[in-house]
Amino acid sequence: PRLGEVSLSDTMAAYEFVEQLVNETAEVDKQARVSLWQTRLKEDPTRQAAWIRRRAASDLERAARAPLTGALVSHALIHPSTVLDEQCSKWTRMWSKPSHDSDSIAAVVRIPRDVPQPQPVDLNISWDAQDLQHAMRSMRGKAGGADDWTADHLLLMPARWWSSFAFLWSRIFATGKVPRIWKFSRVALIRKPNGSYRPISLSAVAWRAGAKHLCKALRPWIYSWLSSADLGGLPGQCTSDAHHRIYNALCQGTNAILSEDIIAYFDCLDVQHVNAVLLHLRAPLALGKLLCNFYSGSARILSVDGCMSPEWVRSGRGLLQGCP
Repeated sequence: PRLGEVSLSDTMAAYEFVEQLVNETAEVDKQARVSLWQTRLKEDPTRQAAWIRRRAASDLERAARAPLTGALVSHALIHPSTVLDEQCSKWTRMWSKPSHDSDSIAAVVRIPRDVPQPQPVDLNISWDAQDLQHAMRSMRGKAGGADDWTADHLLLMPARWWSSFAFLWSRIFATGKVPRIWKFSRVALIRKPNGSYRPISLSAVAWRAGAKHLCKALRPWIYSWLSSADLGGLPGQCTSDAHHRIYNALCQGTNAILSEDIIAYFDCLDVQHVNAVLLHLRAPLALGKLLCNFYSGSARILSVDGCMSPEWVRSGRGLLQGCP
């Protein structure tokens, strides 16, 4: 409104006046953001704990990187906007690489031929409002996806809404068609000790709730091919199982252990290739159809310390890390 006070008869004075208005407005916006952050932090113990963890991790990392006298100091990107510029280019190249083709799918199909197929499992997957509410309650206090809806928001909805939500998921699973808005995800870039970043994805909580319920319903099928050598992200398996295997190997005289890590493994996966493996393991056909539709036309926006990338990244491949 104060721009009406500008007199164009003196361009220098007008420039100085507008510059002052811009600085004042920027300062007001900054104070408003800080005040909002402080209010949210004060009222939310989960945010407080997360902030303390980040601060403690930052202090430890800074102490570990403290250079000795006369040592060469290495510089790393610090400001979120600078980090986003670099990481957006990196992940856009990674996720936008050419997707599957018939030859690559045929090659993937040949890989598990020697892996025994499990016995068929008859699954009766039902979609009940109470089951979806239970899945949603397990996500209380966690961040929402790109749409900013959280589990705490949706748990306030009445019983009639939950019945409709369960019916919606039953149709989604039957048709294999996911609402378009659920395909948009926020990707939080988590800094690793070595200075690189791990992309942790936050999809819509409406999708996550149904996916969590589906994972639980798929357990009879998972148990049909699961072995004691399979570890990580599986029901009934945890990190201690890996520790026990390593300890037993050491007790039996093993003196060398090989640790392999495939760089950006999840981000290089093609959902059509994954579906080919699922079919070999006799997964429900509806599962592969659902996943292929969810990742078809998906988009991701990157975030670092509250700053967002300027545009969405359309992904041709890569599975979301952190998504059920």
